[in-house]
Amino acid sequence: MKFELQSMLREDRDGVSGPHWKGDGSSIFDPHHPEVCMIPVRALNIVWGNDPRFWKPIKLSELETMFTGFNEGVMLLQVNWIEVTGKLSTSNLMVPPNTKCEVRYVMKFQVDAFGWHSVPIKFKVSLNGKETLKSVLLEPYKEKHGVWHEISGGEFTFPGNSTGAVEFVLLEVESSWWKGGMEEGSQYSQPTEELGHSESQNQVEKPAEVKLNEAKSKTVEKASEIKLQPKAEEKPAADAKISETKAKAAAALKHPHNYEAILRDADSVIDRTSVDKLYDQLYTGVFLKRKRQKYWVEKKSHSNCFTLFARDLLITWAEDNRLWHWFSLYETSNVSVDVAELINVCWLEVHGKFNTIKLTPGVLYEAVFVIMLKDPAYGWETPVNLRVILPNGVKQEHKEKLLTKPRAQWIEIPAGEFKVSPEHVGEMEISMFEYDGGDWKKGLLIKGIVIRPKDR
Repeated sequence: MKFELQSMLREDRDGVSGPHWKGDGSSIFDPHHPEVCMIPVRALNIVWGNDPRFWKPIKLSELETMFTGFNEGVMLLQVNWIEVTGKLSTSNLMVPPNTKCEVRYVMKFQVDAFGWHSVPIKFKVSLNGKETLKSVLLEPYKEKHGVWHEISGGEFTFPGNSTGAVEFVLLEVESSWWKGGMEEGSQYSQPTEELGHSESQNQVEKPAEVKLNEAKSKTVEKASEIKLQPKAEEKPAADAKISETKAKAAAALKHPHNYEAILRDADSVIDRTSVDKLYDQLYTGVFLKRKRQKYWVEKKSHSNCFTLFARDLLITWAEDNRLWHWFSLYETSNVSVDVAELINVCWLEVHGKFNTIKLTPGVLYEAVFVIMLKDPAYGWETPVNLRVILPNGVKQEHKEKLLTKPRAQWIEIPAGEFKVSPEHVGEMEISMFEYDGGDWKKGLLIKGIVIRPKDR
């Protein structure tokens, strides 16, 4: 639950550290585009910005720094009073007189963002007494979590002199809703065309995802800046020039879905020093939650895949060593996972729960149990039930007769297939059970459940 802005906030100002952060008025110019003025978070005034209960300083990755121009940020933990203000002297704007400029915020929501569903955020820009005010409901952006959105915070016309200051505000203080899980990427101003006036007032904007280019449309999770740059007409894609390195990084940053949030549960440090190293790890697989899960990316579809190992499943009587036995099995050359071996039960019940928000939207997935029948195995005359319950309540169920399955080798038993949609994300349940036949059972080994794209 973090709303992130560029640069570190928790610092002493003049030897005094109060609860609110007071901006230092600094700005950064894009060396390749002098008309672009980028304002770091340390230049903003943020209510409660010095209080670690509400805001937390963060470091940006190399890729984030590449695309934002900043290497530090701050994360919003939770607040019910959002007030971020800033000011920039017009003497810092290197654009012709009467150029219409736009203030833009680059924002991204995390998976667990909350409090954005009812009340719009107000954006205000003012210069020399002229003011634009707009309200934007950010909930639709939240639904597209993990994606950078570029949101207009207002426009102004550069007067052509250095006797003024542009003031900008991001504000929501009326609802008392607690909010969290949003990351602000950047605010900037860019010229549009020569106009003698600016459009105004009290507009309500319907949020929509904005993609500047491939490099900025999606990125990793911690960035925030404010940029002021001239608002120019969009050029055809063919005219856009992106270096090979940036193009590669931009393409990589589009995929996989929500991977930064997933990697927070990684058991080992992820090497992010290059895109190639990052993707080598994602393709190979990363263990999560103390080897209870494994996450990897399928190269063919760039889709997220998961294994829920036996320790991550709810197995009835599994902690009774008279009925189940646990042992370790090497999943890779140097990592072992726990496997559950059935000794003797008449009530077989295994459930796995998983949040589909981690899966790639629009992909047809299948969930399969990875099991082995080990002799002497008995009690499998009655078929077992396989069931999948999706977040929207849709249920799939069928039976499988394990008696006829191969022995002494790992096999996959399909539980169901499904497609993830943004409208119906949440916890799903994958189950295997049999307790109606009354037969005592032995010889079943459970390695886990694999969730992966279905190979059609």
